[in-house]
Amino acid sequence: MVLYELMVMVKSATPRAQLADILRRAGTRVLDSGGVITDITSFGTRPLAYEFKSPGERHFEVRVVDRSVRRCGPSRRSPPRRARVSGGTHPQAAIFPSR
Repeated sequence: MVLYELMVMVKSATPRAQLADILRRAGTRVLDSGGVITDITSFGTRPLAYEFKSPGERHFEVRVVDRSVRRCGPSRRSPPRRARVSGGTHPQAAIFPSR
């Protein structure tokens, strides 16, 4: 089994209910593709190294949640290196194999 890390970063102003929905959808995709979520760690609100700008907005901090995911069984294709999940708050999820 291969271990992956799924790190989710969303705006710091994102409501908890919306963050829970984003995590639920990402978890459903992992489980549907034969993966197992082994750990969930919330790092809370963290400052960014530099600000992100989008039209009419500036972001100086984000909420960060990290998940450990194990891939079980044979797979016809490998999981994507980068995956985007859009739910109005423009969260971005990146999947990287653990070292």
